[in-house]
Amino acid sequence: MPRNPNYDDLEDDDDEEDRQPLEGDRLVKHLRRQVKERDKRLADVEKQLEDFAKERRTQTVAEVLKAREVNPKYARFITADVEDPTPEAVNKWLDDNADLVGVERQESTVDEDTQQSLQRINGSAKGAKGPDVDPIAAQLSDPNLTPEQLEAILGKSLRA
Repeated sequence: MPRNPNYDDLEDDDDEEDRQPLEGDRLVKHLRRQVKERDKRLADVEKQLEDFAKERRTQTVAEVLKAREVNPKYARFITADVEDPTPEAVNKWLDDNADLVGVERQESTVDEDTQQSLQRINGSAKGAKGPDVDPIAAQLSDPNLTPEQLEAILGKSLRA
């Protein structure tokens, strides 16, 4: 049976006749108690979310430091300086502070397979034809178009 906020809901009392309608002060007290319980649950969920986010930030920084073979003690400096420590942000911080941390700046490197794939794509694109451009659109986009040429183009397009 759905819960009705206008009735006192005693879980161990299933007798319909014993339920009293909530009125006045009892209704206000009942509603305040419900609000207080919901506020407490909301605070618990917010705390859990905050703890999870903090743990995730710490884990992200630790993973990047491990991948770059940097002393994990630098994590406290990174988390203090970087608001949202994504892997990109942590790598940027490490590159910006490479002289302090004692690491090499990370160059944007592309592995050999990716380079070969890009070369194949570029090679196949050289012989490819581009899309056909509408000749009227090409004429209209000419920056040296005179009013007479415009009238001629428009006359042709209306007749076509």
